[in-house]
Amino acid sequence: MKKILSLFAFACFGLAAFAQPVLTQSSFGPIGTTFYMAIADTFPGGISSGGAGASVLYDFSTLQTNDNDTIWILDPVDTPHAGDFPTSNIVVQQSSLNGGYLYGELTSNYFDVVGVAGDILGNGAPILVPQTPPSRIAAFPTSFGSSYSGTTTLDFTIDASSFGIPFVDSARYKNIADRMSVADGWGDLRIPSGTYPNVLRINQTVAQIDSIWIHSSFTGWALFQDTVYTDSTFTWWDETAGYNLAELEFIGGSPNTMTYLDNVAVASPEPVAKTFQLYPNPADQFLMISTTHAEGQLQLLDMAGKLVLIKKLSAGDNTVPTADLPAGQYIYRINDRRQNTLQTGKISVTH
Repeated sequence: MKKILSLFAFACFGLAAFAQPVLTQSSFGPIGTTFYMAIADTFPGGISSGGAGASVLYDFSTLQTNDNDTIWILDPVDTPHAGDFPTSNIVVQQSSLNGGYLYGELTSNYFDVVGVAGDILGNGAPILVPQTPPSRIAAFPTSFGSSYSGTTTLDFTIDASSFGIPFVDSARYKNIADRMSVADGWGDLRIPSGTYPNVLRINQTVAQIDSIWIHSSFTGWALFQDTVYTDSTFTWWDETAGYNLAELEFIGGSPNTMTYLDNVAVASPEPVAKTFQLYPNPADQFLMISTTHAEGQLQLLDMAGKLVLIKKLSAGDNTVPTADLPAGQYIYRINDRRQNTLQTGKISVTH
């Protein structure tokens, strides 16, 4: 859960007196943008976050990609849980988090998280986690030399009958994160996809408490696990890319992963070519899915976020029966074999 929020952990900073980068509302997004990210999780020669201060060179040009991620900036109306977060005007979806959605409110003065939703645990059951009151993640403008602190709380209960723990029927998860962020450096950033001048580094430390309770009809609620830990994350932003250019995450004082903008990044609101072709739309008795991918998985969700259909896909033409589905609109999600989301969208079923 903490990871999906850390994507937005640049926070509230004041204006600087010089010409360093300044982040504003227009530095994020816009809706319709897709970002392709590379991930490095092995560092044979070690890795350093670099120094604080002005005119610093942050050089990560020798990183080797171990995995990939995709980030979509969406309009809430194109997502299955928009009705649960009516004040949201922007949504971020991340493939590495089982296609989970972060519902936000973005204005010229701030970015607030109003809730998180989706199949975040990867078990086919959507979870809704509203933020009441909303969590203030960023205030604009942001610039070199200022700091921010705040607390984020996530608290939700889920059906745990499929977890394989005898007699356990429910589980509750609560995360309290105290965040301290500072814009402590600016300069040039080198990553495998290129050199980016005039970037701002955000240094964030997060002290967290993770608590899990389990429930059974015999014992009621009991504390299952309570974990206290502190992590740190460094992110690099510029004024125009629309998303962070790089993020270096430390867990327990050791580097864990570094995510950075890939060579195939799309930083414009123009649509991305779809690998999977779905037709007819609307569908009646069946839906055809054509692809050159060797394999994939279709997940179909109703507009309440409930998973109603799963089907394995292979290269060529795939037929998906829809005759037994109620007429209406559905969200489709196509994943690869590692459950990374490759494509999402809407289809309609009419009878």
